[in-house]
Amino acid sequence: MGRGKGSHIFGKRGKSGLARERVSSLHKYLVAGWIATSGLMLSVFLVYGVYSILQATGELEKSNRIVASHYAQQLNKDIDSMKGYVDRTYSENVQFQTLKRPYLTEPEWFSSAYYLANSLEGRAGTMDYFGGVFFYDAQKGTLRSQYSEFTHSGDNYRLNLCLKEYLGQIRNEVYHEGFFSYEGETYLVYMKGIRQKLVGFVLNLNGYFSSEDGLDLIFYQGDGVLETVGSSMTDTQAQAFAASGTKQEAARGLGYIAAIEPIGFSGMYLAVLQQAEGVRDLMGSWEFWLLFILIPLILVGTVSKVWQLFNQTLIWPVEHLAYRLDNMRENGEAKKFAKTQKTRIRELLEINSRLDDIVEEMQRMQREKYKKEMEANAAKLQYYQLQVNPHFFINCLNLVDSLLSEKNVDTVRQMIRWLSEHFRYVFRSQESLVTIREELREVEAYCNIYMVRGGMPILIRKEVEGDLLEYGVPILAIQTFVENAVKHARRQGQILSVEVTAKEIRREDGAYVSIRVSDNGEGYPEEKLEELNAPVTQFCYHSRHVGIDNIKYRIYLMYKGQAQIFFYNGPSCGAVAELLIPASNEENSHG
Repeated sequence: MGRGKGSHIFGKRGKSGLARERVSSLHKYLVAGWIATSGLMLSVFLVYGVYSILQATGELEKSNRIVASHYAQQLNKDIDSMKGYVDRTYSENVQFQTLKRPYLTEPEWFSSAYYLANSLEGRAGTMDYFGGVFFYDAQKGTLRSQYSEFTHSGDNYRLNLCLKEYLGQIRNEVYHEGFFSYEGETYLVYMKGIRQKLVGFVLNLNGYFSSEDGLDLIFYQGDGVLETVGSSMTDTQAQAFAASGTKQEAARGLGYIAAIEPIGFSGMYLAVLQQAEGVRDLMGSWEFWLLFILIPLILVGTVSKVWQLFNQTLIWPVEHLAYRLDNMRENGEAKKFAKTQKTRIRELLEINSRLDDIVEEMQRMQREKYKKEMEANAAKLQYYQLQVNPHFFINCLNLVDSLLSEKNVDTVRQMIRWLSEHFRYVFRSQESLVTIREELREVEAYCNIYMVRGGMPILIRKEVEGDLLEYGVPILAIQTFVENAVKHARRQGQILSVEVTAKEIRREDGAYVSIRVSDNGEGYPEEKLEELNAPVTQFCYHSRHVGIDNIKYRIYLMYKGQAQIFFYNGPSCGAVAELLIPASNEENSHG
């Protein structure tokens, strides 16, 4: 007895196995969402960390390029300045011009050399680095030099001996750029000469730039190192950098960021290398690891805690409930849980049952409401239609009676055929669409009836793009405006001409199908245009323009205000009614 009652209870609201399966599916989705959320947070902070490293590296590279560019500009400026001085001395200095003469007495030579040395001394005093200018007579083996007052390795006497030895090897050259070493420091040499009389300058590369913390400077030519400035890089590392074909990659391999600038002297380059300490400092800071590791872990832990709480408050109780329902349904153990679980299960079942009843009731009410609205609209449409049709119907019956009295049987038969086509057409469902082809056929039937009634010709001209003949429009959307033209556009002694055009146009708000009905009458009175162009969004009874208000309201209902109707007078004063229907509206698809 108890088992049967329990089976009835659990079978009333559906299969508990299906409920359990849905709970399991929900659990899977929630687990997937938790994994996705945790992975997303970790990915975001991983991307943030990588971005921070790249940003720091980029800033370091940018700073290094600025330093290298500044150093190169400064060195090039001083080299160009000294070259200009040497070139002017070579070509314009009176004393050097005297010394270049092939035959010169000793007094003349000593006098000119003395004054030239004084001139060189004045130039050397303007240098803000260690360097000097010199005059060398290879025939006499005599060197006159003047140096700036900056420190360097060794002394000026031995430096002159080294320079003299170097110049002795190039004394027959007219122009020369080169390098020599003295006391482990590299000097660049520039000279111009003639008849073994040389004038030039030297510049100490080692002392030109002061050593800055974190910066290493390498002057290199081709694959060989000329000079290194700095203490962090060894000679072996500097040589490996200079000899590498891909110097940027070589610098990164050594743990440096390099910026390279050309120097306008004998194919020389200046490389400014900076250790990537900024990146290492960033990665070694506790703030970075706090943002990169601890915060994601805290967030993941928080999400895990929320997930655990969610499980305890919702998923686990629902899974337990579904499991008990399944167990009791399959094994028939309702009595076993009567004291501890039965009341709770019945409460949950009651809640579910009430919720299902509420949802079903809401759906039923919505269906009934929608049905009533549709019935109300259909009743309105039918009412509008009945307002329009009786007048025309009675007049046609009177006409048939008149023709029968005249015994005009052929005309009566034709009239009856046209009337049957007309009334069969207009009594179709007002909610369905008809093709423009069908509407134009109805226009012809209506005009034929009217010509029989009025005994006057009506000229109907149609211009419809071929693709639009099967386009769906509301029933009587064209016939209503043609009927209005037939009733009101006639002129005494003039054939009535009605033109119907249909084409697709494009405006700023989209593509539309334009259906225009125009006549050759006197047009709309100005006082009526404002009334005709007023929108119709609800039914109001009028004694005039019933057909026009009918079609305006039906179009409003069908197209939710997206279609538009315009009334205006054409260039030849005839009345024009134009209907615009959105070309992309699903209602436009006939059938």
